Amino acid sequence: MNLSDAINEASHSPQPHTIAGKRGDVIINGVTFRQIAECVLRGMLDGATHYDKTDTVNLDYHRLIDIIYKVEWLGDFDPMAIVQNASCHIEKVLGIYPNIPKLIEKLGRKGQTEKEWDDEMMGEIQRHGGGG
Repeated sequence: MNLSDAINEASHSPQPHTIAGKRGDVIINGVTFRQIAECVLRGMLDGATHYDKTDTVNLDYHRLIDIIYKVEWLGDFDPMAIVQNASCHIEKVLGIYPNIPKLIEKLGRKGQTEKEWDDEMMGEIQRHGGGG
């Protein structure tokens, strides 16, 4: 399919917890381009098919670049998952993650580690038909 046909076929009904929805209306201020690049790289690693999901939060830009070139990429990864994952990492840098008020209110943090919290949040989002 060519780009023109894909644009004509595209439907648009964004879910509020996605970048296309209300969550995407957040204005970013006080974040460096390097931090955004690191978040995109982390989002790529989160979306990689063959990556052990080791926590990358403390890795700097140069280390992330090194890892990106060592990951086995397959053609069936989800590009939107990379965008959504990168967005979540940007929210973490901004200190507003998970930026879904109703879900935060429902789940609370309960003393969980960041990974435990992330896993529970994603599980809840997927149970309600979201994700990305």
